[in-house]
Order: sequence, then structure tokens, then C-alpha cells
Amino acid sequence: LSNREIMNTLLGQREKVLRILRFYRDIIDIKESNLLNGNIHSESIVVNNSRFTGLNDWEQMLIGDPVDDLAYLSIMPTLEKWLPVVKRGWEEVIKDCNLEEKIHLYRLLEAYRKIFTRYLKHHYLNDYPEPLVIAEEELKYYNR
Repeated sequence: LSNREIMNTLLGQREKVLRILRFYRDIIDIKESNLLNGNIHSESIVVNNSRFTGLNDWEQMLIGDPVDDLAYLSIMPTLEKWLPVVKRGWEEVIKDCNLEEKIHLYRLLEAYRKIFTRYLKHHYLNDYPEPLVIAEEELKYYNR
């Protein structure tokens, strides 16, 4: 299938995605507000002695669940190499028994967000097809 066909298939599954998010809403219900970076990139990751210590570049900050930043990091192709070190740092700070499930939910959400912003709004479907693959992976995860 072409990227456009995959995208159209995924867009046709929006209701399924909404059902998944509704079903797991207790897991992603934010009990307290936290600042999110909102636009993690390699220059914003601060590592000291192979240990994640923080983030720079907060000009696009949001309020929400910090696991969303981790999920965003995990779907960006140039940042996947940073995921293990950042995730270890996150786990030290965020004691969340639902961390893995939240990562799956936010990856699904972020992949669909990228489909809308990168493909429908900015038209670079063929330059950056990774969110299509991630959305498919996460939908398969929830079909288990």
C-alpha cells in the first residue's frame, strides 16, 4: 500500500482510536498539572555522564502528563536513539505503575496528531512516514 492509502485507512479508524482512549481514560486522566516540553529535539536533551538530567528549550511548553513528552520522543525518528536514556531518567522521577500503558496510549495519540499536522496540514507524507507505522503498531497492540 502507498503511504496515502495507509494514511486514509488510519484516518478511517479514528472512531476506534477514540474508543481506545475512552476505555483507558482513567490511565491518562491527569491528576496534577505538569509542564511539558512539547517539542523535544536532540539539542533539548540534557545528559550528564550517560544519565538523562533534563530538557532545554521550553518555548513550546504545554501543561499535561509528562509521559506525553516521552511518547513524543519515541515517535520522532531522529530521537529514537535517546529513548532508553531518557526513559531511565523519566522512571527515576515519575513513579507511575501505568508507565508502559501510558506510553502506548500517548504514542497512538501523537502518531495521529502527526498524521493531521504533518500530512493533512503541511503535506509531507512521503518525507516522514514513520507516524503511519507507529499508528499501525499501536492499533495492533490494542487489538491483542
